[in-house]
Amino acid sequence: VKGKNNPDVEYNVPTMIAPGKRTSSIAKLDWGIATIYLPWYNYLYYGDSYIINEYYKEMKGLTDYYLSFKNSDGIIDNGMGDWCPPRWDRRKNPSAMECDPVVSANAYFYDILGIMERFAAMNQDHSYEETMKGELAALCDAFNTEYLISIPGTDHKWYGSQTATVMALQFEMVPEADIQSVLNGLEHDINVVKGGHHSTGIHGNRYIYTVLTKYGRGGLAHDILTTPDFPSQTYVMNYGFTTWPERQFEWAEVDALTNSLNHPMHSGFAAYFFESLGGIKPVYEVPGFKEFTVNPRFPDDITETTVNVPTPYGKINCSWEVERDDFLMNLVVPFNTRARVTLTQSELKSLTINGDSWNDFKKMNRGQTIDESTIVIGSGDYALKYEKERN
Repeated sequence: VKGKNNPDVEYNVPTMIAPGKRTSSIAKLDWGIATIYLPWYNYLYYGDSYIINEYYKEMKGLTDYYLSFKNSDGIIDNGMGDWCPPRWDRRKNPSAMECDPVVSANAYFYDILGIMERFAAMNQDHSYEETMKGELAALCDAFNTEYLISIPGTDHKWYGSQTATVMALQFEMVPEADIQSVLNGLEHDINVVKGGHHSTGIHGNRYIYTVLTKYGRGGLAHDILTTPDFPSQTYVMNYGFTTWPERQFEWAEVDALTNSLNHPMHSGFAAYFFESLGGIKPVYEVPGFKEFTVNPRFPDDITETTVNVPTPYGKINCSWEVERDDFLMNLVVPFNTRARVTLTQSELKSLTINGDSWNDFKKMNRGQTIDESTIVIGSGDYALKYEKERN
């Protein structure tokens, strides 16, 4: 297909849906970039760069196609939207999608530009690497100029919707000086405007719980996840669904169940269990879980968690519980991998591993400390204990 601002150039662009019964037209930005995200996450979680190298030319072309939609304000004028937020219906209630499709699409595209910068470096395409670096900075500036606003009657800021705000925080687009104000703005909308509820569709649902927890609002993340009242993920489960429906309706008030009732796009919130409560995430610089972070973050209401994460090297197991002021964690680090356990300096002072102080353990087992209080340990089974600082 032809680009928008450079119609003399033709691009190979995927369809909205994989060809079969239907294709639903040429892919909008936030749908089409799945063909870049999939190789990225395959690399990040499995350490396999084959797809990145084989299809680099096609991913580069797709990136250029979407760049052809850049308007005079530096915004990519393309997007499908934060699909199916609470009570949304594109004909009967379109305004329920509070995040403009272009806003969420540009947040995703900012992340994609960073990924393409990495892909260019991996393919020794240094000219395109520099191009991506410039586009990345330009889009961040344009995004904040266009969408970062003050909330009337408050001292808070945000990006006009829960989804846009969460995505800006997730992709680190928020100017450092504004982070607290933006977090306060997000919390204000959740609690004061929405009465303790999310108003996000698929884009926001994936990140709202992990972002709130990352920035010290773990209790709020837990509250909006577990409130039994509509809208919430708990409401869906309490209604009796054994699959995840496409729409977020208050089902007891509608005439019948509608649309797809098995639509796992809304299950992105489940990442919260592994990334926040379990604290397990891969390390960008050492992909495939060759190294991984361990940093459980949780609200006071949760006192124990067990997660298992399969990796190419075996299962990571993280099982922890809180006993009064002590945090007890059993951690299995698979063979030929390393774990980066994130602690505060005070937690590091009280840390014991398998009954030995950190200093004694480090001497015997070649552990190391990075970033003042993050410890790195190799493969093995460990019992960690320290006095936990809570959010």
